[in-house]
Amino acid sequence: YVKASQVMQLNLNGSVEYQAEKNLLQLAYNGIYTNDPQSGTTQRQDGGVTVMRIFPKNWFLVSSLTAESNSELQLDLRTSLAMGAGNSFVNTNFTRFYAAIGMQANRENSAQADQNNLEGLLVAKYSVFIYDDPEVSFSLSTNLIPSLTTLGRIRANIDSSLKWEVFNDLYLKWTFYYNYDSQPLTESAEKNDWAITLIGVEYKL
Repeated sequence: YVKASQVMQLNLNGSVEYQAEKNLLQLAYNGIYTNDPQSGTTQRQDGGVTVMRIFPKNWFLVSSLTAESNSELQLDLRTSLAMGAGNSFVNTNFTRFYAAIGMQANRENSAQADQNNLEGLLVAKYSVFIYDDPEVSFSLSTNLIPSLTTLGRIRANIDSSLKWEVFNDLYLKWTFYYNYDSQPLTESAEKNDWAITLIGVEYKL
């Protein structure tokens, strides 16, 4: 909260991952809430559950159920059910990189329209987790989503987070997102939304 401008912002981010020999379960949520005297209250939220079934040679099947909302894109709610297949090209105790292709069905709700969609889905995700000195926790995920219902419509999402121990007990932290929709439901809506939601330094005594 900044008293001079009376702007208040709340950031909430969390994720849980459980991996067994042949299955992986991920739960995640990201939310940004901003209250500004001039523009009122705005928010951007997304979250959901992802389940993977792992096969030999790092192949997998994946399904997910997600929900998202974005004031900047004038999207009240989008719920999506996706299924696909992919491969973990790198899969170690410290690094993971995978890509997948699939399809998803969703329903979008806005103040002006409701719409059902069938879409293609291309996903890539890279993550690093190093627990020795220097500690590093980094993830970068990208989704490319061409619509099969509305030809010519393309959506894209990029999410990134970093916690890096620059030197002993001093950490650099950030989170970043970018959302793009070439044909939003509401004509007056912005086509893209992005933010560096947290950038700072943390020191542990």
